Amino acid sequence: MGSVPEYYGYTNRAPTAWHITVDNKSTRTRFYIDYPIVKPRFLCSDRYKVGIEEAEIDGKHVKRYDRERTIWDLLLIETKWIEKFSMWLSSDMFKILRRWLDL
Repeated sequence: MGSVPEYYGYTNRAPTAWHITVDNKSTRTRFYIDYPIVKPRFLCSDRYKVGIEEAEIDGKHVKRYDRERTIWDLLLIETKWIEKFSMWLSSDMFKILRRWLDL
């Protein structure tokens, strides 16, 4: 089973870990397993339930997010990476690297 973005055709890359969204009330220790790598994202119940639908993937009944929620989550993740990257670009380490590479 791949990722939801892969299912909808938004990517062709297989994830290195299972990124799953779970209810904030879930027990955190249940995700401390060696394999497969699971990276849970805990959300409050109100936000967690938005966009969930039942589907059959590879013959298994699963809950997944619909297209709109998937795109929303991808945009949120992308925004966080852009913020981190822009912070790195303004860091002293990047300035030293630019000077060293003579950019």
